[in-house]
Amino acid sequence: MVAIQRKTLVRLTWPFVPCMLQNPSGRSAVNIRRLVTMFTKQIRLRKPLVLRTFPLLARYYRLAFQTPATRKKELFVYVPLRKLFPLCRKLGVLPHVGDFDYERSGKTMRINFDARNVQFQALYGRVYEYGYEQELGLLLDYLLPEGGTFFDIGSNWGYFSLYAASNRTKVNIHAFEPFPDTHRDLKSCVEQAGLADVVTRHELALSDTDGEAFIDIPDGIHSGTAELNTSCRGTRIVTRRLDSLKLPPPDFIKMDVEGHEAAVLRGGIETLKAGRPYLVFENKRDYANPAMTLKPLLVLQDLGYRFFLPAVQRSYEGREYFLPCGWQWDLRRMQEIKDPDVLALVPFDVSARFLYQHDLNILACHESRLSELQAEFTPWQSGLTPAVNR
Repeated sequence: MVAIQRKTLVRLTWPFVPCMLQNPSGRSAVNIRRLVTMFTKQIRLRKPLVLRTFPLLARYYRLAFQTPATRKKELFVYVPLRKLFPLCRKLGVLPHVGDFDYERSGKTMRINFDARNVQFQALYGRVYEYGYEQELGLLLDYLLPEGGTFFDIGSNWGYFSLYAASNRTKVNIHAFEPFPDTHRDLKSCVEQAGLADVVTRHELALSDTDGEAFIDIPDGIHSGTAELNTSCRGTRIVTRRLDSLKLPPPDFIKMDVEGHEAAVLRGGIETLKAGRPYLVFENKRDYANPAMTLKPLLVLQDLGYRFFLPAVQRSYEGREYFLPCGWQWDLRRMQEIKDPDVLALVPFDVSARFLYQHDLNILACHESRLSELQAEFTPWQSGLTPAVNR
């Protein structure tokens, strides 16, 4: 009888056995099974930010950086166009002011933007034809409560700050963006959207020390790849520990800080303990330096967090299968999401991280809040195991 129960448990949780085996031996089989449950929910997509005026500089960027081409055309047309882009942007020879519609509480506002910050490609990029990081928007819709507190760490121009505020009459948002030019874009968008009383801007970088550092854009073009360093490259900025800011405990944290995630988490341990927020953070697979990939996961795991991969559940000949919800590494674009699609939260263990695709947005949920996750989503009932996406 014992052997039968063990076999049944392994069959139900097979893809996530590493998670099961690494739990403390004091946990009961029921608790272990609860920790590795997959959750699903019918997808309801929203687009509160819609491009209206597409400036010429943005069109140039999309043509040069996001046009599929043959090898010959790539070499003789698009590579030269990319090399000329920084000069065109600096000289201001092409119109660079565009605008987009922002809908909040039934009202639509027209917001101007400066396309010299190419991170506004979230509105116009070919790779974002089906939406910008849809998994993060969906999780904000489902898990950030009305009147809740949202920390947008690495906010850039504020896409997700605006998104989070768009369907809530009351919300408290703290947006952190240290790069001066990008912070000006954040300030402009927040003020034009009438959110100055909703979004508190912080022109600083969160880290594990209170002091100063430098921030640099490696390719000189993409502000979304800005990285912190201590070797005097780039612009001098202020760094602060999250714990030293004494902010209200967050309900939800989004973190996109280009490899600085572990330092941000170490500087916010007490804040995380107080609020036990949901976190969605970018994690990149680095075979050459596994510690860079694993450090943020291990910090959160030690605090009692469990991890889920947002996925799209579909079916083929009556059997379910799963695709990444958001960035598709092989196709170099965001996943197309269709009306019948279902959002699945697939649990995984830290030890299996290097089996999955390069870029992941990972949901971290504290074990004390798994019951809340189950109340919002539906536990998945099927014997089919999700495939690893390499």
